[in-house]
Amino acid sequence: MDEIKAITLGKIIDEGQSIFKEHYEEIATNKELMKLDPDYEVYASLDKNGKIFILGAFQDGQLVGYSLNIMYQHLHYSGLKICTNDILFIQKKHRKGGQGAELILKTEEEAKARGVKIMMWPVNKGSKLDSLMKLKNYKPHNIIYSKEL
Repeated sequence: MDEIKAITLGKIIDEGQSIFKEHYEEIATNKELMKLDPDYEVYASLDKNGKIFILGAFQDGQLVGYSLNIMYQHLHYSGLKICTNDILFIQKKHRKGGQGAELILKTEEEAKARGVKIMMWPVNKGSKLDSLMKLKNYKPHNIIYSKEL
């Protein structure tokens, strides 16, 4: 990757459509239930209220990955600002030499600059990201189990 930088919601919507589809094909576990249909109105509301930030990863000027993050005050500890990564992705053909780790690091730096004290990354157990998080000194905090109803 040539560059990782902050981008607008409009830019990721405009330039990310083909990447969204690749991301969806790779991670959606039940495509019958999980239809790719982002709620852009909610994202826009969060953006308007300063609750999200997005980093874009670029190669030769083309968007090849992203990290979209949601920030909020913890409901039980109102003085604690939390950031949860909503989506993290780099196109397969651009995954080499630590690009994922670099995007994670830049996300942490941006979150810290925005006053975040705890960064959270939803991770599928046994995934490459699971292994990377352990290398980056992340510890499991809560475990989420899911079941289709």
